Amino acid sequence: MYLRNYANTVIFTIGNIFSDSRVQAIYIKASTDVTVWDSTYCNASITGTSNFNYPLRFTCTVDPSDATFLRLTRDSDMTTYNPTWGQMSIQLHAKFTLADFPTPPFLYSTAAVNSAPFTVYSSANATSPSSLYYMSQCSVTVSISQNQVPVISMINFNTQSFANRLARVNNK
Repeated sequence: MYLRNYANTVIFTIGNIFSDSRVQAIYIKASTDVTVWDSTYCNASITGTSNFNYPLRFTCTVDPSDATFLRLTRDSDMTTYNPTWGQMSIQLHAKFTLADFPTPPFLYSTAAVNSAPFTVYSSANATSPSSLYYMSQCSVTVSISQNQVPVISMINFNTQSFANRLARVNNK
């Protein structure tokens, strides 16, 4: 479940998309519900049964030519393509904010809805998200909770001195 008007984290597991040596980048197109990808929170690596000393990581960025795309490119430790990578999954950790609902939902009584699809493309071009270079694609929707929750990043604890923390009658 993901929340409207809230910074959500997601883990996408992408299988069988890196199965060709011509793949230079993998693009993740944001759902139309996404207002922004968080460029500071993105990590992608190949996971699987191969015996790596550490997971092979991709360089993960928001595409500079189109901010609706996350772009995964091979990192320096992935200079030579290995055919076994195609049988492994790519695990992507990302963060995004979903648009708020046009009308406020009723708290705890409005059902969850599905987002528009997130689409993943393998591409032969590492610098352009153009569909001219796509080799394969897959898509998924996420379930969006309409329950309103407090934004915990804005909680303000009482930081006054101890003498000023005394409760008084009718204080709230």
